[in-house]
Amino acid sequence: MGGDILSVQELKIQLDSVALFGLTKDYRAFILLPKSKKGYSGVGLYVRLPKPDDPPQVCQALTVVKAEEGITGRLKDSTKGVRYCDLPLSESIGGYIQGNELHEIGITEQELLSLDSEGRCSMVELANNTVVFSLYCPANSMGTADGQVFRLNFLEMMFRRSEKLRQRGKKVIVMGDINVSPDLIDSAESINELIKTKVIHNNLHEGGRDFERRNEDICLSFRSSTPHRSIFHRFVVPTLHAASRCPTQFLFRHHESFATAKARIVHSLEYDDECTSVQLWL
Repeated sequence: MGGDILSVQELKIQLDSVALFGLTKDYRAFILLPKSKKGYSGVGLYVRLPKPDDPPQVCQALTVVKAEEGITGRLKDSTKGVRYCDLPLSESIGGYIQGNELHEIGITEQELLSLDSEGRCSMVELANNTVVFSLYCPANSMGTADGQVFRLNFLEMMFRRSEKLRQRGKKVIVMGDINVSPDLIDSAESINELIKTKVIHNNLHEGGRDFERRNEDICLSFRSSTPHRSIFHRFVVPTLHAASRCPTQFLFRHHESFATAKARIVHSLEYDDECTSVQLWL
């Protein structure tokens, strides 16, 4: 496969297919399939086995010391029969959302367990104090009220847990599909509708940088135009250079002034052109 750590989503296989298609001799595989809806969703996280000639720091970065299924810690460790969040601190990845924080979010223990029923998160902790998430966040493609609640709860738990792990001194990498278009420039459907209704100026032929500058107010308001987008921007600073009147920043400035801006970075983000595959360093 070539990479050191790989994340795959939407496996859509059943347990009996894992041994045939999901394993490879050069990688440790951490695969989670849905508890219900067999053959639906599913994620995998592959960590390359260190080679004898790898430098010590590379070996450390590829050595898995803990692994966990799910985003909430409410699933049980298959070898110990105890929920991850109930394990001793030395045996768990940590950062679990509990107590008053659950009350603040307004989510029940049963809803937490439901979040992990669809095979959407596998995670590991590496020997270099890094936690890696492999995610397939829900998109609520059917547009239902229950689906929207599920989606928002999943995002809230993912970002909050990542932040708690970071506060504990761990480095956090989120890999996979977050299923959120953070900025207007990432949403062709929204742009086309706004052009059709003449709400924005169509200067896309000049490039994304000039498009966002010409339509700055609309681009800024888009960031909080949906609940899932608001959650995303509450936790993530997606670029390096601050835009005026906004605590976050425009994507088109991502590569400008890195030397002067990097001290202000809270989180950094990379994603593909459609913003479907995300790696988030916290």
